[in-house]
Amino acid sequence: MPVMPANSAVRRAVFDILSNFLDNYRRNSGPLATLRDQVYDMYEPNLVDVHGFRGLVRGCSELSLRNQHRFLILEPLGDKTVLPLLTLETSNQWVHFRAYVLLTMLDRCSVLQALAIRFETDEGVPQPNGLRGSHDFCHVQLCRYIDGRTRATTPNWLPDSQPSFPVDAEDQIGLVLCMLTSLYGSRHVVERLNTTGDRNLRQHLQKVRALA
Repeated sequence: MPVMPANSAVRRAVFDILSNFLDNYRRNSGPLATLRDQVYDMYEPNLVDVHGFRGLVRGCSELSLRNQHRFLILEPLGDKTVLPLLTLETSNQWVHFRAYVLLTMLDRCSVLQALAIRFETDEGVPQPNGLRGSHDFCHVQLCRYIDGRTRATTPNWLPDSQPSFPVDAEDQIGLVLCMLTSLYGSRHVVERLNTTGDRNLRQHLQKVRALA
């Protein structure tokens, strides 16, 4: 079933959900501090804070953070060794919705490395003959780069079209929740959204079986 255009309520829910997972920068010591410092040194001019993100979601019909080389920093993963950067791109009233995650980490020599993953709604449009394309479903796949400036430090031989992995999402909100669940696990996502006190936000947990 094709993804429907996103109305203002859907866009607001995407903002509200993601804003609960943005990085709250603190002074740290150890590997996480080194990782944060390197990420900020490399990407700081292109980072978007929560206020800028709110304006983009509520003030623009489409999101083009990817084309502008702009990123949100999400909170570190559970073991504090991976710091995700997120950029978004939409078209056709958010029917085509893409969330690019750049997983940044340090190797054994404390050199910044990165793995890129793309979460995406249906790529195609309904065909009169009923035939579907190879990516006409919500899915996730590996990618070698995010844009012309941002390349992941992954081998050139990495496949970035197939395989693509179906995700349990039927709309933009479900796709964002699947992305967060993939990064942080269902328990953390449920606990974080349950503590918001926002019943409208919590009801979206039912969209993903892993969170219901």
